[in-house]
Amino acid sequence: MPLIYACIAPHAGDLIDEADKITLTRESINAMGAKLEALKPEVIVIINPHGFRVSNAMNIAVTDKATAEWSPELKLDFDIDQALSNVIADKAEEMSVPVVRVLFRWIGERSCLCISWDICL
Repeated sequence: MPLIYACIAPHAGDLIDEADKITLTRESINAMGAKLEALKPEVIVIINPHGFRVSNAMNIAVTDKATAEWSPELKLDFDIDQALSNVIADKAEEMSVPVVRVLFRWIGERSCLCISWDICL
């Protein structure tokens, strides 16, 4: 599976707010989304500096899915490619990068990583 696109994206509640203070940022995020839609990637890898923090290691989600709800109009619910997550973790370990594989909570038969804390509590 080749790498076809990479980007660094800002994030904040301000991106949801329709205030004019970050119009250029919002336009850039929308352009990034349009580019991703056009490329139709098989998998999207998200590297996030927030979330679970573990001492002296990077964490890699190996759950079944992830969810988020930032507003009634903006909700996410997507599957995580556990095989790919484990390959990334294995490769990191081969390169002496300390990693921890993270499972979060269970929903029925599936583990779920909440990336929006308000729906996880």
